[in-house]
Order: sequence, then C-alpha cells, then structure tokens
Amino acid sequence: MNSAVETSSNNPGKIRTAILVSSAVAALMLLIAPWWIGAQVRALLLDTVQQRLPAQSRGRFAIAELAYEQGVFTSSARYLITLSPVDGVTIPDIDLRTRIQHGPILIGGGGISLGAARLTFEPQLATESAEKPLSLELNVGFDQQFDLTLKVDPIEQADGDNFISLSGASATAQLRSDDSAAFQLDIGRLILSNTAEDIEMRLASLQIRSQTQRLRDLAPPSNVELSIPVIAASGAIDFQLTDLFASATLTQNPQASDRVNFKQHLRIGELQSNWPLQSLDWHFDFQRMPATLIRGYAALASELRSRIEGGQPVDAAFLQSGLTLASQLLNTDFHMQQSLAMRANGGEHESDLRIRYNGLPDLTNLAYLDLYELIAALEVDLTMSLDLEAVLRSSSANLIDPYVQEGYLTIENGQINLRSSLRDSELTLNGEPKPIEEFF
Repeated sequence: MNSAVETSSNNPGKIRTAILVSSAVAALMLLIAPWWIGAQVRALLLDTVQQRLPAQSRGRFAIAELAYEQGVFTSSARYLITLSPVDGVTIPDIDLRTRIQHGPILIGGGGISLGAARLTFEPQLATESAEKPLSLELNVGFDQQFDLTLKVDPIEQADGDNFISLSGASATAQLRSDDSAAFQLDIGRLILSNTAEDIEMRLASLQIRSQTQRLRDLAPPSNVELSIPVIAASGAIDFQLTDLFASATLTQNPQASDRVNFKQHLRIGELQSNWPLQSLDWHFDFQRMPATLIRGYAALASELRSRIEGGQPVDAAFLQSGLTLASQLLNTDFHMQQSLAMRANGGEHESDLRIRYNGLPDLTNLAYLDLYELIAALEVDLTMSLDLEAVLRSSSANLIDPYVQEGYLTIENGQINLRSSLRDSELTLNGEPKPIEEFF
C-alpha cells in the first residue's frame, strides 16, 4: 500500500523530467533542422534548377554562386545569371542578391507555411546599381517543387522623347517534381509613346497562361494562351483592336501513343483602322503528327540558330538532316484542317480547307519522289465564300472576271464561291471535273 503511494508521489517529478527532455530535444531539432535544410537548399538551387531547364535553353542560360553566408534560420547569397546573346543582341548579366529563409516553417506576407526554403531576390543588372521597382520570390517545397513569383510596381518614367507608364505586372511559374510546369503572366495598363516618331501605344492589359506536362520534352502535352482586351495606337499609326486571343495546344493522339495533335486559334474581335480587315477568327488543326518529327524539327532549328550566331556555315550533314525530316513527313499519314471567318472591306468571308494525307511509306529518298504518287496520296476539300461587294471594293476586284470565265469561281446571291475536291487523283471544281495536269 505504501509502495503504491510512493510511486504515485514520484510521478510528477518523472513527468516534469520527461517534459523538459522533450522540450530540449524539440528546441534542438528546431535549431538543427533549419540549419540542415539550409545546407541542402544551397546545393539544390544550382543543380536542380539548371537540370530542369528545357534542353534547348541549357546552353543559353547559366547561374553561378558569387557568395553564400549560411546562418541557422536564414542565409544570404549572391547569384549571377548569364544569358547568351539573342539575335546578336547582348543581354546584360543579372546580379541576384538573395535572402534565404530556411524551413520547415516559413513566414511571409501570405502567412505561415511549410516548406524547404523561401528565397527573396533583389535583382538588378550587373552594370547598374539602381534598385528596380520589383520583387522576386521563390518557394521551394519538400517535394522539390519550385514556385516563383514576380511582382512589378507601377512605373511612370520619361526619358527624352520616350515615355512609359505601367500600372503594374505579376508573373508566377511552377516547376514541379514530376517535370511538369505552369506559367502565368499578367500585365496591367501599359502606355508607350515617342514624341519624335509621333506614336503612342496603349495596352489595356495582357494575360499569358501556359502549362506543360514535361518541361524538358520538345513535344509534350501542353498549351499556351494569350489574351489582350484592348490595344490601340494613335499618331503616325492609328488603330484600335479589341478582343485579341491566341492559343496553341499540343495533345497526345488518342489512337496512337507516338502521335500528337496540334491546334492553333487566333481571334480578333474588332479592328478599327484604315486597314481592310475588321475581324478575324482562324482555326488550325493538325492531327497524327509523329512526335519524333516535332522533336527533330526543334533540334534542327536550334542547331541552325547556333550556327548563325556562331558564324558557322550550313554544311552537307545539316542539309541531309533536313531532307531526312522531310522524307519522314512524306512517309507518314496525317490530317489537317483550317477554317477562317473574317470581315474585311465591310463584308463577311469564310473558307474551310481539309486535307487527309495517306502517306508514302515506301519512299526512302526524296530524289525518287513522284509528283503523281504524292497527289494520289492526298484527299483535299476546299470551300470558300466571299462577299462580292466587299471584294469589288478591294484591290483584287479585277481578278474576279478572269477566274469566273475559267470556271474557278462562281457568283451566286452576292457571293463569290469556290468548291473543290481531290480524290484518287481526280479534281472536281465547282461540280465540274478538271484535269489535274492543268495546274502543273
């Protein structure tokens, strides 16, 4: 009985000891964990960021560590970003002065969050010392996801004949551990003017959205969108364009894992100017393109750019690579569709083009390409409808009668029409067969 009472009376002391030990361990961990995470982040920043760059960008971008002072909870560093010249124009180096907050607990303007590190940059051109009205922040997650945020304060600056006014801008980029990425850019009201050239440009706003499933792949499922509500100019150039939208989408073909579908869309809601065009809506759809062709074309374009910038000539091996890609395109089948609806010279115009190419799989050398075999592999449908009065007001008015007399065009109910199709090497034009040799 007394033993039980004595054990019970000693429990509070043991509990206090356990609490003190646990608190000491927790405090030690809170000191060690941020320091250890900070050491890991230092290596992670340089290695992982450059490894995740797209293959076509790695030779044009380099980041070097100039200085690094590590603390327990925060570190400070300086990085130098070097970009290779673009079209012969030298881009100044960027000096990044960086404050690094170590995880696991991160405290910022958005509150408290968990992560490996938060980096706050003070970027400035290496050739300048003036501070820039922008903030740049990078959050690094424990899963090695990078979240970059850029904010630009309102700017209003005059320099001689030039004037710029920006209500602000922001951008975000995500580099995820699975190699997918997303980007978003928002630019507010922008005014640019030059009194010497008598021109002023005004942009209501601009938005860009893009994402890709595999950042380092040249042909991954991806999409990008650009939208501008209003863009206008006055002075030497005078126009106002509303509802500008452009998009491009690359998706895997559902019937073939090694093929991709590519879509583009361009829309101009309204254009007020002295130009003939008043509105436009264009769609382009390319299906069943081999992904290897896109990767090969991108690699060839990158090599050509490098040769031009380095002053190297285009040799026989490079030309042969281009011919090989062309041969591969002719070997494979694909589908293509293009539609256009526009208002020009006060009239509505439409066209639709559909092409089905069945491929020439036996073609091994372009030197043996037979034009008639190529035509036999094609199935084409083209329709076009133009407003007659609008065309008569254009510079192409004198072409109508000759084409009508030759049977290439018909006029009906105030519309200029064209309907043609190609099947099994036989051409039909406005319901009448035409010899294919007539066009060669």
